[in-house]
Amino acid sequence: MFQKYHNHSKLTKAHRESIQRIANPSFSKVANVLGVFRQAISKWWKRAVGNDKLLKRDNIKYFLAEERKTWFRDIHSDHKYTLAELHNFSVKIGLKVSESTIYRCVRGSIKAIQKVLESFKQYESGFIHIGTTYLPKIGNRKNYLFVAINRAFRILLTYNYSNKSVASAFDFLDKFTEFFLFKIRIILIDNVLEFSNRIYRSKNGKSAKKVHLFSVKCSEYNIEQRFPKVCGPQTNGNAERVIRTIKETTIYKNCYGSVAELNARLLVLLCFTIWNASIVGLQKRLVCGHLWRLFHFGLIKNQNYFITNQIFSKKKC
Repeated sequence: MFQKYHNHSKLTKAHRESIQRIANPSFSKVANVLGVFRQAISKWWKRAVGNDKLLKRDNIKYFLAEERKTWFRDIHSDHKYTLAELHNFSVKIGLKVSESTIYRCVRGSIKAIQKVLESFKQYESGFIHIGTTYLPKIGNRKNYLFVAINRAFRILLTYNYSNKSVASAFDFLDKFTEFFLFKIRIILIDNVLEFSNRIYRSKNGKSAKKVHLFSVKCSEYNIEQRFPKVCGPQTNGNAERVIRTIKETTIYKNCYGSVAELNARLLVLLCFTIWNASIVGLQKRLVCGHLWRLFHFGLIKNQNYFITNQIFSKKKC
C-alpha cells in the first residue's frame, strides 16, 4: 500500500521500522548515518508504528449534544428567530452557549432563507421603467420608440414618434398613465433631455436651475421620478433589456418599407408580451383589460385585428 509522508519527512516507513527493532540504539550514531537529527531517531524509536500521526485530535468532544443541535435547528426553521433571541432562550433554560455556537448549528437554514429571499423578490405594481431608442429612418421620417414596462408584471406599452421632444414625452406620459389599470407611483427614467435637464451644463459648467417641464407634468399626476446616476455604470435595466428584445425581433430580422408596416409588427409584439404577462401571476381578466385599452387608443383597428387574432386563436379570454 502506498504510504503518504509529510513534506519535510526524510525517513521512510522502512527506516522507521528498522529503528524500532534496535534494542538499545545510539541515537547520535544512527542520526549521523541517516542524515537526520537525534530527536527524530528518539521519536521513532519510542513509537509502536511507523506511520505519521494525523493532525486531527484523537478525542473530539463537542459542547452541544446532537439533541440540542436538532432543537436549535427546529426552533429556528419554524419560528425564524434571530441569533440573539435563540441565545436568550438558551440562557433562560440554563444552557450556557455563545451566539457563535448557535450560529454553527443553524447556519444551514439561515443560508437557505437568504437564498429564497434573493430569488423571489417582489415589487409593487406601480413601478414603471421608461426608456427611448432610435429606430431606422423610413423614407423621410425619423422613428423614435418610447417604451414603458411595469416592473412587477412586465406589462409593456410602446409608441413610435417622429421626434424625440418634450411634447412627445408629454403625449407618452398621458398614454401610459391612461393605459395601465393600476395607480402609477414611481417611474424610473434615463437622464435624457426630453425627460430631465440633469445632464445639461452651461458654458461655465453649472447645472440647470429651472425645473424640467416633464417633472412638472409628473407632479400633476403625483408620480415620483427616479433617475440613475449621471455618468455612472448603473442604467435603466428593465427598459434596456426590453428594447433589446424589441430590436432583435423586428429591425434586426426584417426590413420594413413603410412606417405602417413597422408599427403593425410592433403591435403584434406588444399584444404578445401583454398576453404572456399572465405567466408571471397576472389575472387573465386584467390582461384582457390592458388589451382592450389598445382598442380604446385606436392602436388595434378592425383592418389589422386579424394579425393579433392569430396569436389568441388558441387562448381566448
